Amino acid sequence: MSSKPNAQDLADWYELCEDLAERPRKAAYSSNVKNNYLFLSEDKAVKAMYTWMRQNNVSPIFYNEGWGWRLRKDWRERLESIENM
Repeated sequence: MSSKPNAQDLADWYELCEDLAERPRKAAYSSNVKNNYLFLSEDKAVKAMYTWMRQNNVSPIFYNEGWGWRLRKDWRERLESIENM
């Protein structure tokens, strides 16, 4: 089961991405990031949301070995596209 992020989820994603945007190389390890539950949670609903985002190619972040979680260059467009889906 996968599910589209709701309005509060999107607000949390924007906050997370804005935090990453302020960091060198637009990257951080999960322990250093606000809203890190978005990619660490074992909660089924959070996992389903992230699965939905990956399946629809709208995830604003990706994991890179050596860098941690990295922000995609088109993160705003990806999040905005979710609002229109």
